[in-house]
Amino acid sequence: NFKPQIQKLAHDNANLAVDMKGNLGWTFWPSLGVSIGATDVRIGDSKDLFAALQSAKVSVAVLPLLHGSVHVDGLSIDGLQLHLVKNKDGANWAQIGSTTPATPATPTTSDKSQQPLDIPVTIPSVKISNATVTYDYNTGTTHITLSQINLDASNVNLKQATPFPLALSLRYQDTSYRVDLKFDSQISLDLPNSHYQLAPMTLDADVAGATPKPVSVHLEQNVDANLKT
Repeated sequence: NFKPQIQKLAHDNANLAVDMKGNLGWTFWPSLGVSIGATDVRIGDSKDLFAALQSAKVSVAVLPLLHGSVHVDGLSIDGLQLHLVKNKDGANWAQIGSTTPATPATPTTSDKSQQPLDIPVTIPSVKISNATVTYDYNTGTTHITLSQINLDASNVNLKQATPFPLALSLRYQDTSYRVDLKFDSQISLDLPNSHYQLAPMTLDADVAGATPKPVSVHLEQNVDANLKT
């Protein structure tokens, strides 16, 4: 049972109180994977829920590990809830951080024979389902809810165009105003050069509550943004 160790690491390194209500599972072949069931997360001693999820799983291929390479098979998260709050005292997420005093680093002798792990370039599957994110500013003055967030991406690769299908529903305040979004694009991210491409990009939006009748919007566009120019 590794739950106590995980909870201690979360507390000491991130100031997070993790309540793992569901099962903690492992797989060892042909992939080394870990899965967790229903889990609640709070910051420090707060009674307010910061995050929760129904289940999550990540796995890496075993054979490449034996050769010093990390190949992530997949990442999936279901039922994520994330509650972001900001007021005059600051933001709740700003309280996340280590609770143990920093210790001076001890000089170590480099070992040239030691090879670093090969970090994965491509993740075959990234799936986020039924996620919800809420944002409260200034104790309820502004309340935004993003719900029904679903992402099912395959062959995620930061070095080449990656399919990125995303759907979500946005609500503002406690009103009938709602925007249902469906986004689909091939995304290319050149992070060192701040160059971002979405080509092609398709956006469908159904807007309700802003006008007497719902409005549908369809947009097709190519986006090429270089933030260094």
